[in-house]
Amino acid sequence: MNLDFLSLLSIEQQIIISCFVLFFIIQAVYYCAVFIRVAFYRAKSTNLSDLSQEGISVVICAHNESEKLEKLLPKILKQGHPAFEVIVVNHRSTDDSADVLNLLKLTYDNLIIRTIELDEIFTHNNAMAWGIGIKAAQYEWIVLTDINCYPENENWLMALRQNFGKKIDIVLSYTRIQRHKLVRADNFFDALSYLSKACAGKPYAGSGSNIAFRKDLFFNNRGFHPQLKLHDKADRIFANTVCKKANTSVDLGFESVNRSSLRLSFKEWMRKRRDELRSQRLFRPGTKNVGYFELVSRAFYYALFIVALICSLDVQWAWITVLSVFAARLIMQIIIFIKAQKQLKEKGLLFTSLYWDIVSLFLYLPIIILSKRERR
Repeated sequence: MNLDFLSLLSIEQQIIISCFVLFFIIQAVYYCAVFIRVAFYRAKSTNLSDLSQEGISVVICAHNESEKLEKLLPKILKQGHPAFEVIVVNHRSTDDSADVLNLLKLTYDNLIIRTIELDEIFTHNNAMAWGIGIKAAQYEWIVLTDINCYPENENWLMALRQNFGKKIDIVLSYTRIQRHKLVRADNFFDALSYLSKACAGKPYAGSGSNIAFRKDLFFNNRGFHPQLKLHDKADRIFANTVCKKANTSVDLGFESVNRSSLRLSFKEWMRKRRDELRSQRLFRPGTKNVGYFELVSRAFYYALFIVALICSLDVQWAWITVLSVFAARLIMQIIIFIKAQKQLKEKGLLFTSLYWDIVSLFLYLPIIILSKRERR
């Protein structure tokens, strides 16, 4: 390429292309320094049969979920861990959940039932139900999961257990969703962000569908945030409060990843994700916007790509350079997505993820802007 090609560009063209390259570099840092940690994660090689028999308390909240209790709860109750209990908080249910639980109790001695009666005056969120379940736990280590979730093998608790150590207080893992590819892609993007940051020693969030922590950690930090509202995501806010570089472990091995049978429409899922984004107002200082930086830089990257390509069409080397830079990011992205999705057992999601990389900008940027205005 002729070094004099810059002289063929106007100052405005040089500035636009330079800005485009700058945001390409920012995106490249995310993929090659952050997201790569999930893509090339190496599972621990601990022999699960050699682990100690330290007990685990699994806490689950259920509201009118009798069918899932009957179908999915036995998958957790049949875990191969030598010492564990499953505490189900039957949260204001009006179906036959109580009968299902009492019937399961006859078969499984390690099933503990707690009930929150329906109250026509007060409406309680899951944070209260989780708190009741955690308080009832007899073991030091708590594992939170949803009634929609289930492990794919009997070593799930043993796999999480291998991360428990003297300096570790909280363990993060992944839950994959079965239905609707756009929902799966969004779930993957979200987890790729917070799990990669955690692997890099900068944890800022977690999911209550697959998380383990010490009981003392919960109560020493006053449980869930006192400012929680009904729509706030207590699990993510709690993880943000307690996760630190020194006390957090991530496990993305085959046994530790579980599956969700959740069947939300795309509209319902977006409402859930909107609440999660808005709840970041309660994150600790320095982490409230950490999940936004990549999204904003991506928006500038795509916008500048379009502008740079259009304004450089009259100079051959310029538009070839712009397309080459775009292709370089796309190749990085495909490699990271393939490796990360293989690691997280997300099959057939590559093309949907590439599509979602663009579409999510139009869905989430307005939510972020509105949430910022709501705080003022």
